[in-house]
Amino acid sequence: MFLLLTAKDDGSIAVALGYTAHLVSMISYFLQVPLRYPIIHKGSRSTIKDNINDKLTEKEREFPLYPKGGEKLQFEYGVYLLNKNIAQVGTRRYF
Repeated sequence: MFLLLTAKDDGSIAVALGYTAHLVSMISYFLQVPLRYPIIHKGSRSTIKDNINDKLTEKEREFPLYPKGGEKLQFEYGVYLLNKNIAQVGTRRYF
């Protein structure tokens, strides 16, 4: 199934992911859990960094959390990294 997204949908997705990225950053800060993939919070233009994959150059390490620009694979990988951060924060034992 293919979804056709309009520019309005892209904007809504970018805003939602920006809020999600900010929430994950704040939760990790308050719980003192360093994120495996650092989030660069810029609102609806937030990005996430992959410092673990040694096959990437420094310029290639930052992935967008917004769908605009036609770089679908980079966007999808950015969302994947955000999900990995959410799983990391969610599975930590606090007791």
